[in-house]
Amino acid sequence: MEEQAKIRFLIHTAYLVTVVAGTVLICRFLFAYFMPFLLGILVAWSVQRPAEFLSKKFRLKKSITALCLAILLFLAVAALFAFGLYRGSIALGKTLSDLSAKLPDITHMFAKLKSGTRGLLGQLPREFSGTAQTLLEGAGGRLMNLVTNTFSSAVTGFVKKLPVFFFHTVVALAASCYIALDFDKLARFLKGVIGRQAFGNLNTIKDICEKSIFKWIKGYFLLSVLSMVLLLIGFLILRVRYALVAAILIAAVDFLPILGTGIVLIPWGITSLALSDIRTGAGLLILYAVIAVVRYFAEPKVVGGQTGINPLFMLTAMFVGLKFLGGIGLFLAPMALIVTVEYYKAELKKEKSV
Repeated sequence: MEEQAKIRFLIHTAYLVTVVAGTVLICRFLFAYFMPFLLGILVAWSVQRPAEFLSKKFRLKKSITALCLAILLFLAVAALFAFGLYRGSIALGKTLSDLSAKLPDITHMFAKLKSGTRGLLGQLPREFSGTAQTLLEGAGGRLMNLVTNTFSSAVTGFVKKLPVFFFHTVVALAASCYIALDFDKLARFLKGVIGRQAFGNLNTIKDICEKSIFKWIKGYFLLSVLSMVLLLIGFLILRVRYALVAAILIAAVDFLPILGTGIVLIPWGITSLALSDIRTGAGLLILYAVIAVVRYFAEPKVVGGQTGINPLFMLTAMFVGLKFLGGIGLFLAPMALIVTVEYYKAELKKEKSV
């Protein structure tokens, strides 16, 4: 009896691992080739309940209501993106203007640093001083080239990807409109193709996703609140103006997939260092390192606590997702794990009830 229980446990564990691994691999393939269509499906699915509510309340046709809601959702996201791009370009222009104004001071600072380094190296034995000075100057040149190349590559890559991004956005918008308009018909067609049992399993997974995603969002919301508290403390120590507003805005960015606090704190810190504000620049970079370490240890515990999954399994899912899917895998792999575990529990309940 005990041996049968062990074998059953091993079989269930192997099944769970296989499903999770398969889900991650499928997601990797789907995200590589079908991202606009997956986004269209997600948008069309997300507007179904609001469309049903509005159609009943105002006696509107559900399909037309869903179509309008999908378009409005895309327009809202596009407006936010355009506003962020506009504000970002203004901030970048102001930063470049400040850097050009500070360029003589920066050049003088580097010249003074170079002169002081030469004086320090001059006190070393001759056989060491020449080699050390050559290495130091070469390292300085390589550092400047690295900074310049990284910045130019980032700008060039962003400009090159813009047309592809807009094309994918248009495809996603068109897909979401077609799917939202005929969502019920497509659902009936899918049910007829895959069969009633498979469609029932899909419905079970859909219900699990709807329940789990709120737990998942709650977990990451708590992490964003933790980041906001750490940011506020750091900003108050560094005497940053409008510390509370800045902490809330950066924490909101931290809640979004992939981005994190580093997308704001790292450029801000590097810019402050370049503008000779050593205290603020170094403080911001240290603050980012602290938040990254705290989140690294807190994320599996907090998200796992909300979903009822062991933090070690959540950490493993995040690691696998990062390896296979990159930054977005940090969010998708734990979600796949949550859905798999909940589906497995639901199947066990069905077996026991039979």
